Amino acid sequence: MNHPKDTPAAVRVRQQRYRDRQAKDGLVQVQVFVPTAQVEKIREIAVQMQDNPHLQFAPIQKIGD
Repeated sequence: MNHPKDTPAAVRVRQQRYRDRQAKDGLVQVQVFVPTAQVEKIREIAVQMQDNPHLQFAPIQKIGD
């Protein structure tokens, strides 16, 4: 999550460090933001993809109002 006062360089460094830590485990975390109207479609896709043993899914969470 970016902070309001972050410089682009600071953001890139933090993201790279995070990716480096994840790469040690062979995992990359991806967070996807979708319009509320599309949640059911995304949920259907996620359910289909859960058959893949290499993927793990966190619960879908609503943010904001």
